[in-house]
Amino acid sequence: MATSIALSETLAVVPLTRRLRGLLPLALAIVVALGLVAAAGWYGYRHSFDQAVEEIRGRADHRLDLYAASFEREIEKFAAFPFVMSYDRNVADLVAAPDDPERAVVADRYLERLNARIGTLAVYILDKTGRCIASSN
Repeated sequence: MATSIALSETLAVVPLTRRLRGLLPLALAIVVALGLVAAAGWYGYRHSFDQAVEEIRGRADHRLDLYAASFEREIEKFAAFPFVMSYDRNVADLVAAPDDPERAVVADRYLERLNARIGTLAVYILDKTGRCIASSN
Protein backbone atom coordinates (compact mmCIF):
# COMPACT_ATOMS: atom_id res chain seq x y z
CA MET A 1 0.00 0.00 0.00
CA ALA A 2 2.85 2.32 0.79
CA THR A 3 4.33 1.81 -2.65
CA SER A 4 1.11 2.71 -4.40
CA ILE A 5 0.85 5.94 -2.39
CA ALA A 6 4.47 6.78 -3.16
CA LEU A 7 3.90 6.11 -6.87
CA SER A 8 0.80 8.29 -7.03
CA GLU A 9 2.64 11.04 -5.21
CA THR A 10 5.53 10.74 -7.64
CA LEU A 11 3.20 10.96 -10.65
CA ALA A 12 1.49 13.96 -9.17
CA VAL A 13 4.81 15.68 -8.68
CA VAL A 14 6.03 15.05 -12.25
CA PRO A 15 4.45 17.72 -14.45
CA LEU A 16 2.22 16.64 -17.30
CA THR A 17 4.46 18.16 -19.97
CA ARG A 18 7.34 16.04 -18.79
CA ARG A 19 5.28 12.89 -19.15
CA LEU A 20 4.22 13.92 -22.64
CA ARG A 21 7.82 14.61 -23.60
CA GLY A 22 8.55 10.98 -22.94
CA LEU A 23 5.78 9.96 -25.35
CA LEU A 24 6.88 12.37 -28.09
CA PRO A 25 9.61 10.11 -29.58
CA LEU A 26 7.17 7.20 -29.63
CA ALA A 27 4.45 9.28 -31.32
CA LEU A 28 6.98 10.63 -33.80
CA ALA A 29 8.17 7.10 -34.61
CA ILE A 30 4.57 5.96 -35.17
CA VAL A 31 3.86 8.91 -37.49
CA VAL A 32 7.06 8.29 -39.46
CA ALA A 33 6.27 4.56 -39.72
CA LEU A 34 2.74 5.30 -40.94
CA GLY A 35 4.14 7.78 -43.46
CA LEU A 36 6.61 5.19 -44.76
CA VAL A 37 3.88 2.56 -45.03
CA ALA A 38 1.65 5.03 -46.91
CA ALA A 39 4.51 6.01 -49.24
CA ALA A 40 5.36 2.36 -49.92
CA GLY A 41 1.70 1.62 -50.63
CA TRP A 42 1.42 4.57 -52.99
CA TYR A 43 4.61 3.55 -54.79
CA GLY A 44 3.36 -0.04 -55.16
CA TYR A 45 0.02 1.18 -56.49
CA ARG A 46 1.63 3.54 -59.02
CA HIS A 47 4.12 0.92 -60.15
CA SER A 48 1.37 -1.68 -60.68
CA PHE A 49 -0.86 0.86 -62.42
CA ASP A 50 1.92 2.03 -64.76
CA GLN A 51 2.85 -1.55 -65.55
CA ALA A 52 -0.77 -2.43 -66.37
CA VAL A 53 -1.13 0.64 -68.60
CA GLU A 54 2.04 -0.26 -70.50
CA GLU A 55 0.81 -3.82 -70.98
CA ILE A 56 -2.55 -2.61 -72.30
CA ARG A 57 -0.82 -0.06 -74.53
CA GLY A 58 1.43 -2.78 -75.97
CA ARG A 59 -1.56 -5.00 -76.74
CA ALA A 60 -3.45 -2.07 -78.28
CA ASP A 61 -0.47 -1.14 -80.47
CA HIS A 62 -0.21 -4.74 -81.67
CA ARG A 63 -3.93 -4.89 -82.41
CA LEU A 64 -3.76 -1.57 -84.25
CA ASP A 65 -0.91 -2.89 -86.40
CA LEU A 66 -3.03 -5.93 -87.29
CA TYR A 67 -6.02 -3.76 -88.19
CA ALA A 68 -3.86 -1.44 -90.29
CA ALA A 69 -2.33 -4.37 -92.19
CA SER A 70 -5.78 -5.84 -92.80
CA PHE A 71 -7.09 -2.48 -94.00
CA GLU A 72 -4.13 -2.03 -96.34
CA ARG A 73 -4.71 -5.52 -97.80
CA GLU A 74 -8.34 -4.64 -98.50
CA ILE A 75 -7.33 -1.42 -100.24
CA GLU A 76 -4.65 -3.18 -102.28
CA LYS A 77 -7.21 -5.73 -103.50
CA PHE A 78 -9.14 -3.01 -105.32
CA ALA A 79 -6.31 -0.61 -106.19
CA ALA A 80 -5.95 -1.85 -109.77
CA PHE A 81 -9.65 -1.66 -110.70
CA PRO A 82 -9.71 2.00 -111.78
CA PHE A 83 -6.79 1.32 -114.12
CA VAL A 84 -8.40 -1.85 -115.53
CA MET A 85 -11.79 -0.15 -115.92
CA SER A 86 -10.21 2.61 -117.98
CA TYR A 87 -9.45 0.05 -120.73
CA ASP A 88 -13.09 -0.97 -121.11
CA ARG A 89 -14.72 0.53 -124.21
CA ASN A 90 -18.00 1.34 -122.38
CA VAL A 91 -16.18 3.32 -119.69
CA ALA A 92 -13.96 5.12 -122.22
CA ASP A 93 -17.01 6.10 -124.32
CA LEU A 94 -18.83 7.43 -121.25
CA VAL A 95 -15.84 9.45 -120.09
CA ALA A 96 -15.51 10.92 -123.60
CA ALA A 97 -19.21 11.97 -123.59
CA PRO A 98 -20.42 12.07 -119.95
CA ASP A 99 -23.77 13.70 -120.80
CA ASP A 100 -24.90 10.89 -123.16
CA PRO A 101 -27.65 8.94 -121.31
CA GLU A 102 -27.34 5.85 -123.53
CA ARG A 103 -23.66 5.51 -122.76
CA ALA A 104 -24.43 5.98 -119.05
CA VAL A 105 -26.94 3.08 -119.14
CA VAL A 106 -24.44 0.81 -120.90
CA ALA A 107 -21.74 1.77 -118.37
CA ASP A 108 -24.17 1.19 -115.47
CA ARG A 109 -24.80 -2.37 -116.67
CA TYR A 110 -21.07 -2.99 -117.06
CA LEU A 111 -20.48 -1.70 -113.52
CA GLU A 112 -23.28 -3.94 -112.16
CA ARG A 113 -21.62 -7.02 -113.68
CA LEU A 114 -18.21 -5.92 -112.46
CA ASN A 115 -19.53 -5.27 -108.98
CA ALA A 116 -21.08 -8.73 -108.84
CA ARG A 117 -17.71 -10.28 -109.78
CA ILE A 118 -15.48 -8.31 -107.40
CA GLY A 119 -17.89 -8.26 -104.45
CA THR A 120 -17.83 -4.58 -103.54
CA LEU A 121 -20.76 -2.57 -102.23
CA ALA A 122 -20.77 -0.20 -105.20
CA VAL A 123 -18.60 0.95 -108.10
CA TYR A 124 -18.76 4.51 -109.40
CA ILE A 125 -17.37 6.44 -112.33
CA LEU A 126 -16.79 10.12 -111.60
CA ASP A 127 -16.09 12.91 -114.06
CA LYS A 128 -13.34 15.49 -113.61
CA THR A 129 -15.50 17.61 -111.30
CA GLY A 130 -16.32 14.67 -109.03
CA ARG A 131 -19.88 14.20 -110.29
CA CYS A 132 -21.05 10.57 -110.53
CA ILE A 133 -21.78 9.74 -114.16
CA ALA A 134 -22.31 5.96 -113.74
CA SER A 135 -22.73 3.53 -110.88
CA SER A 136 -23.31 -0.12 -110.17
CA ASN A 137 -26.39 0.49 -108.04
